[in-house]
Amino acid sequence: MHLFKLLLTTSLFGLMVFSDANAQDRLTLAGELQNQDEEPLEWASIVLFNPLDSTMTAFGYSDEDGSFEVQNLDRADYLVKIGYVGLRDFEEHISLQNHYDMGLITMTPADATEGVEVTATRIPILVQRDTVVYDARAFNLAQNATVEDLLRRLPGVEVDADGNISAMGQDVQNVLVDGRRFFGGDARIATRNLQADAVERVQVYDKKSDEAEFTGIDDGTREKTINLELKEDRKGGGFGYVSGAYGTDDRFDGKLSYNQFDEKRQVSVLAGSNNINEMGFSWQDYFQFSGGMQQMMSGGGGGMRGFGGSTPSIINTGTQPGFLTSVSGGAQFSQRYGSDNEINASYFFGLADRTNERVLNRDNFLPGDRVLRTTEEVVTESKNYDHRLNLRWEHSLAERTALRFNSDINYTTRDEFRTSDVDNTNTAEKISNLSEQEFEGDGTNIDWSGSATIRHRFEKRGRILAATLGGGYSKNEQLGFLNAFNQVFVDDEGISTEDIKENLDQENKSYNYNTDLQFTEPVAENHFTTLQYRHRNNVRRNVREVIDLSDEENPVIDPALSSAYDADFRFHRMGLSHRIIDGNSNINFGIDFQYSTLEGEVAATNNEVSRNFSYFLPRASFNHEFHRGKNMNANYSTSVREPSVIELQPVIDNSDPLNLYEGNPELEPQYTHRLNFRYTTFNMMTFRNFFVFGNVSYTNNRIRESITFDDQLRRIRKPENVSDDWSATLFVNHGRPLGNFGLRGNLRIGSTYNWGNAFINGIESATRTFVPSANLRLDYELNNWLTVSAGTSMSHSQTRYRIEESLNQSFQAYSHNIDLRTNFADNKWQIETRMDLSQYRSDDGLFDDDIPIWNASISRFFMEDNRIQVKFIGRDLLDRNIGFNRTADLNFIQEDRTLSLGRFFMLEFRYNINVAANPNAQSGGMFRMFSRMMQ
Repeated sequence: MHLFKLLLTTSLFGLMVFSDANAQDRLTLAGELQNQDEEPLEWASIVLFNPLDSTMTAFGYSDEDGSFEVQNLDRADYLVKIGYVGLRDFEEHISLQNHYDMGLITMTPADATEGVEVTATRIPILVQRDTVVYDARAFNLAQNATVEDLLRRLPGVEVDADGNISAMGQDVQNVLVDGRRFFGGDARIATRNLQADAVERVQVYDKKSDEAEFTGIDDGTREKTINLELKEDRKGGGFGYVSGAYGTDDRFDGKLSYNQFDEKRQVSVLAGSNNINEMGFSWQDYFQFSGGMQQMMSGGGGGMRGFGGSTPSIINTGTQPGFLTSVSGGAQFSQRYGSDNEINASYFFGLADRTNERVLNRDNFLPGDRVLRTTEEVVTESKNYDHRLNLRWEHSLAERTALRFNSDINYTTRDEFRTSDVDNTNTAEKISNLSEQEFEGDGTNIDWSGSATIRHRFEKRGRILAATLGGGYSKNEQLGFLNAFNQVFVDDEGISTEDIKENLDQENKSYNYNTDLQFTEPVAENHFTTLQYRHRNNVRRNVREVIDLSDEENPVIDPALSSAYDADFRFHRMGLSHRIIDGNSNINFGIDFQYSTLEGEVAATNNEVSRNFSYFLPRASFNHEFHRGKNMNANYSTSVREPSVIELQPVIDNSDPLNLYEGNPELEPQYTHRLNFRYTTFNMMTFRNFFVFGNVSYTNNRIRESITFDDQLRRIRKPENVSDDWSATLFVNHGRPLGNFGLRGNLRIGSTYNWGNAFINGIESATRTFVPSANLRLDYELNNWLTVSAGTSMSHSQTRYRIEESLNQSFQAYSHNIDLRTNFADNKWQIETRMDLSQYRSDDGLFDDDIPIWNASISRFFMEDNRIQVKFIGRDLLDRNIGFNRTADLNFIQEDRTLSLGRFFMLEFRYNINVAANPNAQSGGMFRMFSRMMQ
């Protein structure tokens, strides 16, 4: 680890020093810009091209007084092109041998009657107010690249391996297509399934909240948003692609994407099927449903019975483990009618047929340097069928009144068959207990949520009345059969055995409704006061019936494992807040009072739970924009988390004899204070970004699980309140071009620190967890034919227990990758390859592993427009792929490995669809197109 830190620091320092030292020998081009009225022009684009091949060499922007400097230039000939929205572009050829000042340049208005100019030298970026506009055609991309590939090339935009997007140092929360939501707002569907070739411009801006856009009063809320503007020849016609691949071991992969967009209507169809462990287009509902089933089938207490418990992992390779065959498809329809009315609907279907062979190893650390080691071997076969329907309707009832309706429904079914073998051994490596289980079950789940919001804007500026009515319904049904054999040992001798044959029938229902009323009144210039009332009622009924089949002729209900309870949770929240808008600053502060009640009854024991809670919840936020590209915000909030009925009921769940769960009727709600802050600066002149993000939270009476072991080394889990819990996170990020030869670097360093308490074998102990991390990434492009990206990251987790040093844990994770793409033979051939290496280390060496994954492909394109692509693909060439998770919490550390799809080869055929509505549409005319867009 120390060697890695040294290499990381030395590499970055060397690159920065080389860049700055190299810059000392380079030249500067300067000048000053004004319009015909002799007014300075701010944010004009200055781009330098190589006059031989029209490739972009350097770029910059003018500042508020119209002056500009483009630095770090070589001695060479350049074509200088200057653009400004609404003005005719300026061009001049220069031979730069020394520092050169172009003097005062006057730019004249563009003539709207002139024809569209076609040019190979494109201005890649223009800035208009708070929007950065990228010309997609100015960036070199691979054939058949997706929008995600395009975003990776844009200066100031970053996309990680999971498809998460950040721009100017902030997370992107919305990706729109021609200003409209796409497939229910799922950003990855847009970025991974739309072709980059269909995009003309990419707009990046800070979107105001829906409320601020409706009222015209800035509430300080911003969402970083990307809007994809399509090319004119893709509007009104159809575009997309169809592909099919087949390979060794009968591996296959097929996809279809077809889109038809115009100014008022968007229609899209997606479909796919494969058996190469790709989840399809969007599968968040699959994970939510399967995770929820695991908890419900375990009786609320986790453990091994049923679908098993789950613990959040802190290390995950990010690949889909096991063997997966998936089928997915969906359609979207969006229609605008009038100026302020729109309907958006989408439907999605997914099938996941998965086989997992998993081995779990867990070390449970006990007092006196004792260790209980758990080994679990599980084979699971499951099928998930998922249907999802989203509907959004926006309608203007009158000039000052708007209505919005949202509805989301999800229906999922699941079949599962699982076998598992579990054994626990003590420090002397003698077996303590074992369990052999076979489970077969199926279930269905339906979820619906909807809301209707009406807003009215009065004639007096800033006076607003808004009301929201919402509700939801959920129903989950489970049927299962369990056949298990459990045995307990002392000194390697069995002292007790248990045979279990049971049927499980479980039904969980819940419904809720909520109301929200809000009134805003301007009390002075740029001062607004808001009164708010919220009410929510959530009713739940859970019935779990376990039938003992030990005597198959006389099945009986097992009262110890069966349960039924009703719960009714409701709260009333009243709040008062005040907002001040002062120039570039936005301040908001307020306080809420919440009164909540929780009433429930456990039918089997006639135990009733009746609790009520009341809290004051203060909040405040501050936003300040120093100037374009440099801002700071801070936010303080409080929240309450009440214990659930399951956590409160004093009932032992012995569904798994080796893992018991007991509720705690003495639990108190946990109360949390949070402070978040962010400072961001992005220099459009140099494309250097720097941002700092921090988070501090304090929780009183935090609810955590206490894990103890009895004399037979069975785990007993029980929720407890711990006195205090502090958490702090700090991350610093810096990105910049390195020299003037196509290299860019980005460094992120940070750490998370937790100071809290945990119950270790029934005794509350102070704990300390410290996790520093670092990430370095380099991107390089050479003459539009070679692109190389490389990255490395590390994290080191350390946990210390004051009461028992033998429980201390320490382990590290490293990740390295390199990605290379090259085009040659007039872009008719393309080679791509990527290598990933994941490394895991622990102090005791028991959880060490290295996992290298190497993928590669070679493509040949046909037809004049490269519409046909034939690709030969090799996946996991080293045949080392494995699903890997590592988890640490309280007094245990565990890892599980899943046998996964290994090396295979495929031949893929792809055909791009482009039925142009306007075959004569031309590209080019950059400044006029931008002018039409901005006016």
